[in-house]
Amino acid sequence: MEKKDREEMKKRLIDFLSNQKWIMNLEKRVEKQLKSARVSFDKNFEKAKKSLNITTKKDINSLQSKIKALEKRIEKLEGIKKPKSSKPKTSAGKTEG
Repeated sequence: MEKKDREEMKKRLIDFLSNQKWIMNLEKRVEKQLKSARVSFDKNFEKAKKSLNITTKKDINSLQSKIKALEKRIEKLEGIKKPKSSKPKTSAGKTEG
């Protein structure tokens, strides 16, 4: 290939690559494929979690909320007040031993 032909080919390639319509079209296609891949991944990941019976943070938070609500109901039914502090109270005048 002659130097003149190479220069012309190089110029055409640069013109082609700088074509904004082509670039925008390519970006749209890539975005569409990425979105499709994300949706597919999320769907397959959810199936895998269910089949492996993996507990999620959302599941744990939901259970914790339900447990707190049940504890409050039980305390109300039994007339128990929950202590404000978890530290045991001790008398100042008592000694151990």
